[in-house]
Amino acid sequence: MMSQEEFGTYRALVESLFNPIWLRESTPHRLRAIWRRTDKLAKVEVASLGFFIKQLQAEHRKWLADTARDIRNQAQSPHGLIFEIVTLGSLAARGMNVRPMKQHHPGYDAEVSGQDGCTLRVSIKNHDISEQEKQFRFESARLANIVRRRVLASGGGWQAVIRSRTHLDTDAFEEIAATLRRSPIRPGEIAPHLFPRRGASIQMRRILDPKFLPGSYTCNVTCTQTEYERARFQKNINIAIKKLDEYSPRAPGCSNVIFMRVHGSADVEELTRYAREAIARPDCSVDAILLYQAVVGHKRTAQEIMYYACDVVSPRYRGPSLKFPLQFLSGVVVTKPVGRGLFIVSGEEQLPVDDIASEYSYQRGQLFYRLHGTGASFELPDSFPGIEQTLVSEQPGGKVHLSQPFAEDEDLFLL
Repeated sequence: MMSQEEFGTYRALVESLFNPIWLRESTPHRLRAIWRRTDKLAKVEVASLGFFIKQLQAEHRKWLADTARDIRNQAQSPHGLIFEIVTLGSLAARGMNVRPMKQHHPGYDAEVSGQDGCTLRVSIKNHDISEQEKQFRFESARLANIVRRRVLASGGGWQAVIRSRTHLDTDAFEEIAATLRRSPIRPGEIAPHLFPRRGASIQMRRILDPKFLPGSYTCNVTCTQTEYERARFQKNINIAIKKLDEYSPRAPGCSNVIFMRVHGSADVEELTRYAREAIARPDCSVDAILLYQAVVGHKRTAQEIMYYACDVVSPRYRGPSLKFPLQFLSGVVVTKPVGRGLFIVSGEEQLPVDDIASEYSYQRGQLFYRLHGTGASFELPDSFPGIEQTLVSEQPGGKVHLSQPFAEDEDLFLL
Protein backbone atom coordinates (compact mmCIF):
# COMPACT_ATOMS: atom_id res chain seq x y z
CA MET A 1 0.00 0.00 0.00
CA MET A 2 1.43 3.36 -1.06
CA SER A 3 1.44 6.03 1.63
CA GLN A 4 0.11 9.52 1.01
CA GLU A 5 3.65 10.84 1.46
CA GLU A 6 5.01 8.51 -1.22
CA PHE A 7 2.19 9.46 -3.57
CA GLY A 8 2.94 13.16 -3.02
CA THR A 9 6.64 12.61 -3.75
CA TYR A 10 6.04 10.76 -7.00
CA ARG A 11 3.31 13.15 -8.13
CA ALA A 12 5.68 16.07 -7.55
CA LEU A 13 8.27 14.44 -9.86
CA VAL A 14 5.69 14.23 -12.66
CA GLU A 15 4.64 17.83 -12.05
CA SER A 16 8.23 19.05 -12.12
CA LEU A 17 9.10 17.23 -15.35
CA PHE A 18 5.96 18.14 -17.30
CA ASN A 19 5.38 21.69 -15.95
CA PRO A 20 2.45 22.35 -13.56
CA ILE A 21 1.06 25.11 -15.79
CA TRP A 22 0.95 22.77 -18.80
CA LEU A 23 -0.69 19.99 -16.75
CA ARG A 24 -3.52 22.34 -15.69
CA GLU A 25 -4.32 23.53 -19.22
CA SER A 26 -7.64 22.43 -20.71
CA THR A 27 -6.43 21.31 -24.15
CA PRO A 28 -7.12 17.54 -24.44
CA HIS A 29 -4.11 15.31 -23.75
CA ARG A 30 -3.78 11.80 -22.33
CA LEU A 31 -1.48 12.90 -19.48
CA ARG A 32 -3.64 15.90 -18.55
CA ALA A 33 -6.74 13.68 -18.43
CA ILE A 34 -5.20 11.27 -15.93
CA TRP A 35 -3.65 14.13 -13.94
CA ARG A 36 -7.08 15.68 -13.28
CA ARG A 37 -8.71 12.45 -12.13
CA THR A 38 -8.93 11.64 -8.42
CA ASP A 39 -9.83 7.93 -8.43
CA LYS A 40 -7.45 5.28 -7.13
CA LEU A 41 -6.46 3.94 -10.56
CA ALA A 42 -5.49 7.41 -11.76
CA LYS A 43 -3.42 8.02 -8.64
CA VAL A 44 -1.56 4.73 -9.14
CA GLU A 45 -0.78 5.60 -12.76
CA VAL A 46 0.51 9.09 -11.93
CA ALA A 47 2.57 7.81 -9.00
CA SER A 48 3.99 4.99 -11.15
CA LEU A 49 5.15 7.48 -13.78
CA GLY A 50 6.83 9.48 -11.01
CA PHE A 51 8.49 6.30 -9.74
CA PHE A 52 9.99 5.61 -13.18
CA ILE A 53 11.13 9.21 -13.52
CA LYS A 54 12.93 8.92 -10.19
CA GLN A 55 14.90 5.89 -11.43
CA LEU A 56 16.21 7.84 -14.43
CA GLN A 57 16.60 11.44 -13.32
CA ALA A 58 20.08 11.19 -11.80
CA GLU A 59 21.81 9.96 -14.97
CA HIS A 60 19.39 10.83 -17.76
CA ARG A 61 17.93 14.20 -16.86
CA LYS A 62 18.36 15.68 -20.36
CA TRP A 63 16.80 12.65 -22.06
CA LEU A 64 13.83 12.88 -19.68
CA ALA A 65 13.40 16.59 -20.42
CA ASP A 66 13.55 16.01 -24.18
CA THR A 67 11.11 13.09 -23.98
CA ALA A 68 8.70 15.07 -21.79
CA ARG A 69 8.76 17.91 -24.34
CA ASP A 70 7.87 15.47 -27.12
CA ILE A 71 5.09 13.93 -25.02
CA ARG A 72 3.59 17.37 -24.42
CA ASN A 73 3.68 18.07 -28.16
CA GLN A 74 1.95 14.80 -29.12
CA ALA A 75 -1.67 15.24 -28.07
CA GLN A 76 -3.01 12.34 -30.13
CA SER A 77 -0.58 9.48 -29.55
CA PRO A 78 2.00 10.09 -26.79
CA HIS A 79 1.74 6.59 -25.32
CA GLY A 80 4.77 5.27 -27.20
CA LEU A 81 7.03 7.91 -25.67
CA ILE A 82 5.45 7.45 -22.25
CA PHE A 83 6.17 3.72 -22.53
CA GLU A 84 9.85 4.50 -23.14
CA ILE A 85 9.98 6.17 -19.71
CA VAL A 86 8.01 3.27 -18.18
CA THR A 87 10.28 0.62 -19.72
CA LEU A 88 13.63 2.20 -18.99
CA GLY A 89 12.62 3.36 -15.51
CA SER A 90 11.36 -0.13 -14.73
CA LEU A 91 14.54 -1.80 -15.96
CA ALA A 92 16.64 0.67 -13.98
CA ALA A 93 14.61 -0.19 -10.87
CA ARG A 94 15.58 -3.83 -11.49
CA GLY A 95 19.24 -2.85 -11.24
CA MET A 96 19.96 -2.85 -14.98
CA ASN A 97 22.19 -0.23 -16.56
CA VAL A 98 20.14 1.69 -19.11
CA ARG A 99 21.40 4.10 -21.74
CA PRO A 100 18.71 5.84 -23.81
CA MET A 101 19.81 6.62 -27.32
CA LYS A 102 19.51 10.05 -28.88
CA GLN A 103 16.27 10.89 -30.61
CA HIS A 104 15.72 9.22 -33.98
CA HIS A 105 18.56 6.78 -33.36
CA PRO A 106 18.24 4.21 -36.17
CA GLY A 107 17.22 0.70 -35.21
CA TYR A 108 16.64 0.84 -31.47
CA ASP A 109 15.86 3.14 -28.55
CA ALA A 110 18.20 2.10 -25.72
CA GLU A 111 21.07 -0.11 -24.68
CA VAL A 112 20.53 -2.14 -21.53
CA SER A 113 23.15 -4.22 -19.74
CA GLY A 114 23.40 -6.27 -16.58
CA GLN A 115 26.04 -7.99 -14.52
CA ASP A 116 26.51 -10.73 -17.12
CA GLY A 117 28.10 -8.22 -19.48
CA CYS A 118 25.65 -8.82 -22.31
CA THR A 119 24.15 -5.73 -23.96
CA LEU A 120 20.55 -5.62 -25.08
CA ARG A 121 19.74 -3.28 -27.94
CA VAL A 122 16.13 -2.56 -27.11
CA SER A 123 13.50 -1.28 -29.54
CA ILE A 124 10.53 0.03 -27.50
CA LYS A 125 7.19 -0.03 -29.30
CA ASN A 126 3.56 0.64 -28.47
CA HIS A 127 0.63 -1.25 -30.01
CA ASP A 128 -2.25 0.98 -28.94
CA ILE A 129 -5.99 0.65 -29.39
CA SER A 130 -7.11 1.06 -33.00
CA GLU A 131 -9.33 3.80 -34.34
CA GLN A 132 -11.85 1.09 -35.29
CA GLU A 133 -12.12 -0.09 -31.68
CA LYS A 134 -12.33 3.47 -30.40
CA GLN A 135 -15.26 4.06 -32.75
CA PHE A 136 -16.90 0.82 -31.60
CA ARG A 137 -16.65 1.94 -27.96
CA PHE A 138 -17.99 5.41 -28.77
CA GLU A 139 -21.01 4.00 -30.59
CA SER A 140 -21.59 1.37 -27.89
CA ALA A 141 -21.60 4.07 -25.20
CA ARG A 142 -24.41 5.79 -27.13
CA LEU A 143 -26.40 2.54 -27.11
CA ALA A 144 -25.83 2.08 -23.37
CA ASN A 145 -27.10 5.60 -22.71
CA ILE A 146 -30.27 4.90 -24.69
CA VAL A 147 -30.81 1.69 -22.72
CA ARG A 148 -30.28 3.55 -19.43
CA ARG A 149 -32.91 6.17 -20.31
CA ARG A 150 -35.44 3.58 -21.53
CA VAL A 151 -34.98 1.46 -18.39
CA LEU A 152 -35.44 4.45 -16.06
CA ALA A 153 -38.64 5.36 -17.89
CA SER A 154 -39.95 1.78 -17.71
CA GLY A 155 -39.96 1.57 -13.93
CA GLY A 156 -38.28 -1.84 -14.00
CA GLY A 157 -34.87 -3.45 -14.23
CA TRP A 158 -33.51 -4.68 -17.58
CA GLN A 159 -30.40 -5.79 -19.34
CA ALA A 160 -29.73 -5.39 -23.04
CA VAL A 161 -27.47 -7.92 -24.77
CA ILE A 162 -26.44 -6.77 -28.24
CA ARG A 163 -24.38 -9.20 -30.27
CA SER A 164 -23.24 -9.34 -33.87
CA ARG A 165 -21.52 -12.04 -35.90
CA THR A 166 -20.22 -9.35 -38.26
CA HIS A 167 -18.43 -6.06 -37.66
CA LEU A 168 -20.80 -3.23 -36.78
CA ASP A 169 -20.21 -0.10 -38.83
CA THR A 170 -21.72 3.31 -38.07
CA ASP A 171 -24.83 2.58 -40.18
CA ALA A 172 -25.47 -0.64 -38.23
CA PHE A 173 -25.06 1.20 -34.91
CA GLU A 174 -27.50 3.86 -36.06
CA GLU A 175 -30.06 1.21 -36.98
CA ILE A 176 -29.66 -0.51 -33.60
CA ALA A 177 -29.98 2.85 -31.81
CA ALA A 178 -33.21 3.65 -33.70
CA THR A 179 -34.60 0.22 -32.79
CA LEU A 180 -33.80 0.72 -29.10
CA ARG A 181 -35.48 4.14 -29.11
CA ARG A 182 -38.74 3.08 -30.72
CA SER A 183 -39.28 -0.54 -29.66
CA PRO A 184 -41.28 -1.35 -26.53
CA ILE A 185 -39.21 -2.95 -23.80
CA ARG A 186 -40.25 -6.59 -23.52
CA PRO A 187 -38.39 -9.85 -22.85
CA GLY A 188 -36.72 -11.56 -25.78
CA GLU A 189 -35.50 -10.49 -29.21
CA ILE A 190 -36.78 -7.04 -30.11
CA ALA A 191 -35.28 -6.71 -33.58
CA PRO A 192 -35.56 -9.98 -35.53
CA HIS A 193 -35.26 -8.03 -38.79
CA LEU A 194 -31.65 -7.10 -37.97
CA PHE A 195 -30.20 -10.60 -37.95
CA PRO A 196 -30.70 -11.56 -41.62
CA ARG A 197 -29.14 -8.30 -42.82
CA ARG A 198 -26.65 -7.40 -40.09
CA GLY A 199 -26.01 -10.66 -38.25
CA ALA A 200 -27.00 -8.71 -35.13
CA SER A 201 -29.47 -9.40 -32.35
CA ILE A 202 -30.87 -7.30 -29.49
CA GLN A 203 -32.01 -9.36 -26.52
CA MET A 204 -33.84 -7.66 -23.63
CA ARG A 205 -33.87 -9.58 -20.36
CA ARG A 206 -35.84 -8.57 -17.30
CA ILE A 207 -33.90 -8.37 -14.03
CA LEU A 208 -36.27 -10.31 -11.78
CA ASP A 209 -34.22 -10.81 -8.62
CA PRO A 210 -35.97 -8.75 -5.90
CA LYS A 211 -32.66 -7.60 -4.42
CA PHE A 212 -32.30 -5.29 -7.44
CA LEU A 213 -34.27 -2.05 -7.39
CA PRO A 214 -36.08 -0.58 -10.42
CA GLY A 215 -33.72 1.42 -12.63
CA SER A 216 -31.02 -1.29 -12.51
CA TYR A 217 -29.64 -1.98 -15.97
CA THR A 218 -26.73 -3.40 -17.90
CA CYS A 219 -25.87 -3.12 -21.57
CA ASN A 220 -23.44 -5.53 -23.25
CA VAL A 221 -22.29 -5.05 -26.84
CA THR A 222 -20.04 -7.44 -28.77
CA CYS A 223 -19.12 -7.81 -32.42
CA THR A 224 -16.48 -9.40 -34.59
CA GLN A 225 -13.18 -7.54 -34.90
CA THR A 226 -12.05 -6.32 -38.28
CA GLU A 227 -9.28 -8.20 -40.08
CA TYR A 228 -7.31 -4.99 -39.78
CA GLU A 229 -6.58 -5.73 -36.09
CA ARG A 230 -4.33 -8.71 -36.80
CA ALA A 231 -2.74 -7.07 -39.84
CA ARG A 232 -1.95 -3.94 -37.82
CA PHE A 233 0.00 -5.86 -35.18
CA GLN A 234 1.90 -7.81 -37.82
CA LYS A 235 2.78 -4.54 -39.53
CA ASN A 236 4.05 -2.99 -36.27
CA ILE A 237 6.22 -6.00 -35.44
CA ASN A 238 7.58 -6.23 -38.99
CA ILE A 239 8.54 -2.54 -39.05
CA ALA A 240 10.47 -2.90 -35.77
CA ILE A 241 12.22 -6.05 -37.06
CA LYS A 242 13.08 -4.41 -40.38
CA LYS A 243 14.73 -1.43 -38.64
CA LEU A 244 16.85 -3.72 -36.46
CA ASP A 245 17.73 -5.83 -39.51
CA GLU A 246 18.85 -2.72 -41.37
CA TYR A 247 20.69 -0.78 -38.68
CA SER A 248 21.62 -3.30 -35.97
CA PRO A 249 22.98 -6.53 -37.42
CA ARG A 250 23.97 -9.24 -35.01
CA ALA A 251 27.14 -8.56 -33.07
CA PRO A 252 29.12 -10.54 -30.45
CA GLY A 253 27.98 -9.79 -26.90
CA CYS A 254 24.74 -8.11 -28.08
CA SER A 255 21.15 -9.22 -28.43
CA ASN A 256 18.43 -7.37 -30.31
CA VAL A 257 15.19 -7.22 -28.34
CA ILE A 258 11.77 -5.67 -28.99
CA PHE A 259 9.73 -4.56 -25.98
CA MET A 260 6.17 -3.97 -27.13
CA ARG A 261 3.31 -2.72 -25.00
CA VAL A 262 -0.06 -3.97 -26.25
CA HIS A 263 -3.34 -2.34 -25.27
CA GLY A 264 -5.64 -3.89 -22.70
CA SER A 265 -8.15 -5.44 -25.10
CA ALA A 266 -5.57 -7.03 -27.42
CA ASP A 267 -5.55 -10.81 -27.80
CA VAL A 268 -2.05 -11.43 -26.44
CA GLU A 269 -2.05 -15.15 -27.20
CA GLU A 270 -2.81 -14.48 -30.86
CA LEU A 271 -0.10 -11.80 -31.01
CA THR A 272 2.39 -14.15 -29.35
CA ARG A 273 1.85 -16.75 -32.06
CA TYR A 274 2.79 -14.26 -34.75
CA ALA A 275 5.80 -12.96 -32.79
CA ARG A 276 7.06 -16.54 -32.52
CA GLU A 277 6.72 -17.01 -36.28
CA ALA A 278 8.48 -13.71 -36.98
CA ILE A 279 11.67 -14.33 -35.00
CA ALA A 280 11.93 -17.92 -36.30
CA ARG A 281 12.80 -16.62 -39.76
CA PRO A 282 16.44 -17.47 -40.58
CA ASP A 283 17.26 -13.93 -41.70
CA CYS A 284 15.68 -12.22 -38.65
CA SER A 285 18.15 -10.21 -36.56
CA VAL A 286 15.81 -9.99 -33.56
CA ASP A 287 16.67 -12.41 -30.78
CA ALA A 288 13.69 -11.86 -28.46
CA ILE A 289 10.33 -10.11 -28.32
CA LEU A 290 8.65 -9.18 -25.04
CA LEU A 291 4.92 -8.46 -25.19
CA TYR A 292 3.67 -6.52 -22.18
CA GLN A 293 0.06 -5.81 -21.22
CA ALA A 294 -1.37 -3.95 -18.23
CA VAL A 295 -5.09 -4.12 -17.54
CA VAL A 296 -7.50 -3.25 -14.78
CA GLY A 297 -8.39 -6.46 -12.98
CA HIS A 298 -11.36 -7.04 -10.71
CA LYS A 299 -10.67 -8.90 -7.49
CA ARG A 300 -13.62 -9.16 -5.14
CA THR A 301 -14.75 -5.60 -4.42
CA ALA A 302 -11.51 -3.94 -5.51
CA GLN A 303 -9.87 -2.94 -8.75
CA GLU A 304 -6.14 -3.28 -9.26
CA ILE A 305 -3.68 -3.14 -12.12
CA MET A 306 -2.56 -6.54 -13.37
CA TYR A 307 0.60 -6.95 -15.42
CA TYR A 308 1.29 -9.74 -17.88
CA ALA A 309 4.42 -10.24 -19.98
CA CYS A 310 5.16 -12.94 -22.51
CA ASP A 311 8.73 -13.43 -23.74
CA VAL A 312 9.30 -15.00 -27.14
CA VAL A 313 12.97 -15.97 -27.18
CA SER A 314 15.03 -17.51 -29.98
CA PRO A 315 18.00 -19.87 -29.36
CA ARG A 316 20.24 -16.97 -30.47
CA TYR A 317 19.33 -14.84 -27.44
CA ARG A 318 22.13 -14.06 -25.00
CA GLY A 319 21.13 -12.00 -22.00
CA PRO A 320 19.26 -11.92 -18.70
CA SER A 321 15.97 -13.71 -18.24
CA LEU A 322 13.01 -11.93 -19.81
CA LYS A 323 10.38 -13.84 -17.85
CA PHE A 324 9.28 -10.58 -16.27
CA PRO A 325 12.09 -8.03 -16.35
CA LEU A 326 9.92 -5.01 -15.49
CA GLN A 327 9.24 -3.67 -12.00
CA PHE A 328 6.16 -1.70 -10.99
CA LEU A 329 5.15 0.44 -8.06
CA SER A 330 1.72 -1.07 -7.48
CA GLY A 331 -0.37 -3.98 -8.74
CA VAL A 332 0.18 -7.68 -9.31
CA VAL A 333 2.00 -9.75 -11.91
CA VAL A 334 -0.11 -12.52 -13.45
CA THR A 335 1.08 -15.64 -15.25
CA LYS A 336 -1.54 -15.63 -18.00
CA PRO A 337 -3.45 -12.92 -19.84
CA VAL A 338 -6.37 -11.48 -17.91
CA GLY A 339 -9.52 -12.72 -19.62
CA ARG A 340 -12.03 -10.19 -20.84
CA GLY A 341 -15.53 -11.23 -19.92
CA LEU A 342 -18.96 -9.67 -19.83
CA PHE A 343 -21.39 -10.38 -17.01
CA ILE A 344 -25.02 -11.35 -17.25
CA VAL A 345 -27.49 -10.96 -14.39
CA SER A 346 -29.54 -14.15 -14.65
CA GLY A 347 -32.02 -15.27 -12.02
CA GLU A 348 -30.26 -14.90 -8.69
CA GLU A 349 -26.75 -15.14 -10.09
CA GLN A 350 -24.35 -12.87 -11.88
CA LEU A 351 -22.65 -15.03 -14.44
CA PRO A 352 -19.52 -14.41 -16.54
CA VAL A 353 -19.91 -14.78 -20.29
CA ASP A 354 -17.25 -16.83 -22.12
CA ASP A 355 -14.01 -15.01 -22.78
CA ILE A 356 -14.26 -12.71 -25.77
CA ALA A 357 -10.63 -11.94 -26.55
CA SER A 358 -11.17 -12.05 -30.32
CA GLU A 359 -14.13 -9.64 -30.33
CA TYR A 360 -14.76 -5.99 -29.69
CA SER A 361 -16.70 -5.71 -26.45
CA TYR A 362 -18.27 -3.02 -24.31
CA GLN A 363 -20.18 -3.14 -21.03
CA ARG A 364 -21.86 -0.45 -18.97
CA GLY A 365 -24.55 -0.47 -16.34
CA GLN A 366 -25.71 0.41 -12.86
CA LEU A 367 -27.14 -2.04 -10.34
CA PHE A 368 -29.08 -0.78 -7.32
CA TYR A 369 -29.26 -3.23 -4.40
CA ARG A 370 -32.12 -3.10 -1.93
CA LEU A 371 -30.98 -3.01 1.70
CA HIS A 372 -33.78 -3.83 4.16
CA GLY A 373 -33.96 -2.30 7.64
CA THR A 374 -31.84 0.23 9.48
CA GLY A 375 -29.64 -2.40 11.12
CA ALA A 376 -29.27 -4.62 8.09
CA SER A 377 -25.83 -5.67 6.97
CA PHE A 378 -24.84 -6.26 3.39
CA GLU A 379 -21.53 -6.97 1.68
CA LEU A 380 -20.84 -5.24 -1.57
CA PRO A 381 -20.74 -7.80 -4.39
CA ASP A 382 -17.70 -8.49 -6.53
CA SER A 383 -16.87 -5.62 -8.83
CA PHE A 384 -17.54 -6.07 -12.54
CA PRO A 385 -15.94 -4.18 -15.45
CA GLY A 386 -17.99 -1.14 -16.39
CA ILE A 387 -20.76 -1.76 -13.82
CA GLU A 388 -21.45 0.75 -11.06
CA GLN A 389 -23.00 -0.90 -8.01
CA THR A 390 -24.94 0.96 -5.32
CA LEU A 391 -26.56 -0.08 -2.04
CA VAL A 392 -29.82 1.74 -1.31
CA SER A 393 -31.08 1.80 2.28
CA GLU A 394 -34.45 3.13 3.39
CA GLN A 395 -33.80 5.34 6.44
CA PRO A 396 -36.24 7.47 8.47
CA GLY A 397 -34.79 10.55 6.85
CA GLY A 398 -34.98 9.13 3.32
CA LYS A 399 -32.92 6.89 1.05
CA VAL A 400 -29.18 6.51 1.65
CA HIS A 401 -26.95 5.48 -1.27
CA LEU A 402 -23.59 3.75 -0.82
CA SER A 403 -21.70 3.19 -4.07
CA GLN A 404 -18.84 0.80 -4.67
CA PRO A 405 -15.62 2.54 -5.79
CA PHE A 406 -15.96 2.79 -9.54
CA ALA A 407 -13.76 4.13 -12.34
CA GLU A 408 -15.91 5.01 -15.32
CA ASP A 409 -12.93 4.75 -17.66
CA GLU A 410 -10.92 1.57 -17.05
CA ASP A 411 -8.47 2.14 -19.87
CA LEU A 412 -4.97 2.74 -18.54
CA PHE A 413 -3.63 6.05 -19.79
CA LEU A 414 0.06 5.68 -18.89
CA LEU A 415 0.92 2.06 -18.12
